[in-house]
Amino acid sequence: MMSTMQIHESRSAKVRLTIHRLAILFMIGMMLGVVAPMSATAGSLLTAPFSRSTANNGGALSLGGTYQFDEFTQADPWVAQVYASPSECLRIDVYSQDTDLEAVLVSPSGTVWRNDDRNGSSDRRPLLKVVTTVATGIGWHVLQISRFDGKGPGANFKFYYGRYPAGNPNCASPTSPSSVNAVAASKE
Repeated sequence: MMSTMQIHESRSAKVRLTIHRLAILFMIGMMLGVVAPMSATAGSLLTAPFSRSTANNGGALSLGGTYQFDEFTQADPWVAQVYASPSECLRIDVYSQDTDLEAVLVSPSGTVWRNDDRNGSSDRRPLLKVVTTVATGIGWHVLQISRFDGKGPGANFKFYYGRYPAGNPNCASPTSPSSVNAVAASKE
């Protein structure tokens, strides 16, 4: 027959074994969670409501961000994905910046639009006005906002993100692509 001391030690050993097994299962679960396949994104997914407003940036989302430049002199651009349907005007309007920024938009097909200064040295805020097409890609566009030269200092900024019907005054004089995916353009 087991003494009270032996029963206590036996229960204690079982509890330690159970805790040890749970810890191992937890670690395995954590490792699987870290390496499990996930969909990749280039930053937050942002969707502005579709607006028919003809007012400047009418119905657009007002958002803020930070371009960072760390102590190792490495740039960390602000990145998000913004949505646009075909034949829409996608407008990105940086209205406040603490340094000279550039906005770059890449469509799902690889077409690239960029703007550093909306009006040369008299207005250095970026403004993108993009009319989307089936050839440029429907869906999520990668938006990057960083300093125009990719250097420091870091800075805060605010911008409007709006979606409008093609032909809306918010997309008068649209931004020309700086790079076009030739394969996608040939299939349009």
